[in-house]
Amino acid sequence: MKEGGPIKHEMPQINKETGMTADYINEIGYLCTFFEQGEKGEIIKALIKNGVRKYQDRYPESEYNNVITEKNKLAVERLNELADRMNQFAKDEDFNLSEFASTYNEMTFLIFGSETRKNIDTKDFGKWKLD
Repeated sequence: MKEGGPIKHEMPQINKETGMTADYINEIGYLCTFFEQGEKGEIIKALIKNGVRKYQDRYPESEYNNVITEKNKLAVERLNELADRMNQFAKDEDFNLSEFASTYNEMTFLIFGSETRKNIDTKDFGKWKLD
């Protein structure tokens, strides 16, 4: 048996179109409930408590194989910018819910690609539909 470093995990649930793991939706998905209820204060509390981790913070390259690939590197960069924007909402009590929804939608699109519309329509999240 060959000695080496720790065994790395494969990235879970890779979307073939985007190269992103569908599992990342769990980083932000719970916020959808608060949005649908119009609970801006709850969104802020949740973001203060949990924050939104950047992609490679949720999936450290020391623990996972192929976190950032040629296929997903631009999407990961943008997703990380959007994670920062989500965390900024926790510091701005006057943030606009439509800006929050737009950020959430873009993150979802980066993860799921063209399947986003289908998934959103299936779940009937009218507020979340992409234009």
